[in-house]
Amino acid sequence: MTYARYRTLLFLSAVLVAACSDNSATGPGAADRMVTVNDCRGPATSLDPAIAATFTRPPVNVRNVNDVWADIARTTPGGFAGISFEANGQSPKIYLTDVSQASAARTALAPILAQTYPTFDVAHATIAAARWNSAQLLDWYLYLTGQPIWMMPNVTITTSGINSADNRIEISTADAAGRALLVSKLQSMSLPCDLIRVGIELPGNLTMIDHAESGRLARDPMGGADFGRSGRFRENS
Repeated sequence: MTYARYRTLLFLSAVLVAACSDNSATGPGAADRMVTVNDCRGPATSLDPAIAATFTRPPVNVRNVNDVWADIARTTPGGFAGISFEANGQSPKIYLTDVSQASAARTALAPILAQTYPTFDVAHATIAAARWNSAQLLDWYLYLTGQPIWMMPNVTITTSGINSADNRIEISTADAAGRALLVSKLQSMSLPCDLIRVGIELPGNLTMIDHAESGRLARDPMGGADFGRSGRFRENS
């Protein structure tokens, strides 16, 4: 697999209030759009390491937050699943899959996060539970990019990526019929429970937020992303 196939959308919980209040008439509400693939109870199973080892990882100069957070998850205790904070640095949270290791995680994360998020208060951040760590989500997403789901007849995929705020992989199609076909295909692939959510996103529905509109606007500190009203961002060209 080449890095050219690795396309992600990132999500940040700092913009969720704006997302929930969006009254766009371009489609149904987000709650109505999302369908969980394999909506069942089961372990948060990692991708087979032998398969993950075959992926070509991006060079340092094009790595994004997904890559960085996955590396942190692989090298620190607690199952790191990301952080969130307000645009002014308040309400910091650290997400872990094993909150019992919160103390060890804080110690390990403090010098790492200080390099990229110098104002993030690791010591006083709230610890929140997550189902998937960032390495698991990235490995499963890269696995999906090599599967025959992207060119299915009668299915138009409009967005795909790792939704860090919801701690899931999210894929959107242009209409409900396409979503049903995609969900059926994904459910036939023996994927873990509660890993992927499929929604409906009309083409061209991702809009940039006006910087003056919201004090909750955040910036991807790794570069190259503006977060929009829907909670998604478009990569800068």
